[in-house]
Amino acid sequence: GYRRLPGRAVHSRTWSLRPDGLAIDDRVEGRFESAVGRLHLHPEIAASQATEACGADVTLRHESAREVRVECADAPLTIERGTWHPGFGHTIPNEHIRCALPPGASSSLIRLAW
Repeated sequence: GYRRLPGRAVHSRTWSLRPDGLAIDDRVEGRFESAVGRLHLHPEIAASQATEACGADVTLRHESAREVRVECADAPLTIERGTWHPGFGHTIPNEHIRCALPPGASSSLIRLAW
Protein backbone atom coordinates (compact mmCIF):
# COMPACT_ATOMS: atom_id res chain seq x y z
CA GLY A 1 0.00 0.00 0.00
CA TYR A 2 0.86 3.64 0.22
CA ARG A 3 0.25 4.09 3.95
CA ARG A 4 3.41 6.18 4.31
CA LEU A 5 1.86 8.89 2.10
CA PRO A 6 -0.74 11.46 3.17
CA GLY A 7 -4.18 9.84 3.16
CA ARG A 8 -2.67 6.45 3.98
CA ALA A 9 -4.16 4.88 0.85
CA VAL A 10 -4.09 1.09 0.48
CA HIS A 11 -4.16 -0.59 -2.94
CA SER A 12 -5.45 -4.11 -3.48
CA ARG A 13 -5.66 -6.15 -6.67
CA THR A 14 -7.71 -9.29 -7.31
CA TRP A 15 -7.06 -11.51 -10.34
CA SER A 16 -9.85 -13.77 -11.67
CA LEU A 17 -8.84 -16.19 -14.43
CA ARG A 18 -11.50 -17.86 -16.60
CA PRO A 19 -11.22 -19.95 -19.77
CA ASP A 20 -12.18 -16.94 -21.92
CA GLY A 21 -10.21 -14.22 -20.17
CA LEU A 22 -8.81 -12.51 -17.12
CA ALA A 23 -10.38 -9.86 -14.87
CA ILE A 24 -8.20 -7.52 -12.80
CA ASP A 25 -10.04 -5.65 -10.04
CA ASP A 26 -8.03 -2.76 -8.56
CA ARG A 27 -9.26 -0.98 -5.44
CA VAL A 28 -7.85 1.95 -3.51
CA GLU A 29 -8.99 2.70 0.05
CA GLY A 30 -8.13 5.86 1.94
CA ARG A 31 -7.77 9.47 0.82
CA PHE A 32 -5.98 10.16 -2.46
CA GLU A 33 -6.01 12.80 -5.19
CA SER A 34 -5.36 10.52 -8.15
CA ALA A 35 -4.66 6.86 -8.89
CA VAL A 36 -3.24 5.26 -12.02
CA GLY A 37 -2.87 1.57 -12.81
CA ARG A 38 -0.52 0.25 -15.48
CA LEU A 39 -0.26 -3.07 -17.29
CA HIS A 40 3.32 -3.36 -18.50
CA LEU A 41 3.68 -5.29 -21.75
CA HIS A 42 6.53 -7.45 -22.99
CA PRO A 43 8.41 -5.70 -25.83
CA GLU A 44 7.19 -8.30 -28.35
CA ILE A 45 3.53 -7.44 -27.65
CA ALA A 46 2.00 -4.81 -29.96
CA ALA A 47 -0.83 -2.70 -28.51
CA SER A 48 -3.29 -0.69 -30.60
CA GLN A 49 -6.59 1.15 -30.27
CA ALA A 50 -9.27 1.17 -32.96
CA THR A 51 -9.62 4.93 -32.63
CA GLU A 52 -7.37 7.68 -31.40
CA ALA A 53 -10.01 8.56 -28.82
CA CYS A 54 -8.81 8.24 -25.26
CA GLY A 55 -10.52 5.37 -23.52
CA ALA A 56 -11.10 3.06 -26.47
CA ASP A 57 -10.54 -0.67 -25.96
CA VAL A 58 -6.99 -1.89 -26.58
CA THR A 59 -6.05 -4.86 -28.74
CA LEU A 60 -2.88 -6.83 -27.95
CA ARG A 61 -1.11 -8.81 -30.69
CA HIS A 62 1.82 -11.20 -30.88
CA GLU A 63 2.88 -13.18 -33.94
CA SER A 64 2.55 -16.55 -32.16
CA ALA A 65 -0.67 -15.96 -30.18
CA ARG A 66 -4.26 -14.96 -30.70
CA GLU A 67 -5.42 -11.39 -30.16
CA VAL A 68 -6.41 -10.22 -26.71
CA ARG A 69 -8.90 -7.39 -26.16
CA VAL A 70 -8.43 -5.16 -23.10
CA GLU A 71 -11.36 -3.10 -21.85
CA CYS A 72 -12.28 -1.07 -18.80
CA ALA A 73 -15.80 0.23 -18.27
CA ASP A 74 -14.78 2.32 -15.25
CA ALA A 75 -11.91 4.38 -16.63
CA PRO A 76 -10.30 5.36 -19.95
CA LEU A 77 -7.41 3.28 -21.29
CA THR A 78 -4.40 4.78 -23.04
CA ILE A 79 -1.27 3.24 -24.52
CA GLU A 80 2.01 4.80 -23.43
CA ARG A 81 5.65 4.18 -24.21
CA GLY A 82 7.82 2.75 -21.50
CA THR A 83 10.88 0.62 -20.93
CA TRP A 84 11.51 -2.95 -19.87
CA HIS A 85 14.58 -3.87 -17.83
CA PRO A 86 15.32 -7.60 -18.21
CA GLY A 87 18.66 -7.27 -16.44
CA PHE A 88 20.96 -4.78 -14.80
CA GLY A 89 22.00 -2.13 -17.33
CA HIS A 90 19.61 -3.44 -20.02
CA THR A 91 16.80 -1.17 -21.20
CA ILE A 92 14.39 -2.20 -23.98
CA PRO A 93 11.54 0.00 -25.26
CA ASN A 94 8.05 -1.36 -24.62
CA GLU A 95 4.51 -0.13 -24.04
CA HIS A 96 2.13 -0.15 -21.13
CA ILE A 97 -1.61 0.32 -20.83
CA ARG A 98 -2.56 3.16 -18.50
CA CYS A 99 -5.85 3.21 -16.59
CA ALA A 100 -6.46 6.38 -14.56
CA LEU A 101 -9.30 6.34 -12.05
CA PRO A 102 -11.83 9.11 -12.63
CA PRO A 103 -12.18 11.70 -9.83
CA GLY A 104 -14.09 10.24 -6.90
CA ALA A 105 -13.74 6.62 -8.05
CA SER A 106 -12.03 4.05 -5.84
CA SER A 107 -11.97 1.01 -8.13
CA SER A 108 -11.54 -0.16 -11.71
CA LEU A 109 -12.15 -3.49 -13.38
CA ILE A 110 -9.98 -4.32 -16.39
CA ARG A 111 -10.97 -7.28 -18.52
CA LEU A 112 -8.73 -9.14 -20.93
CA ALA A 113 -10.68 -11.35 -23.32
CA TRP A 114 -9.28 -13.99 -25.66
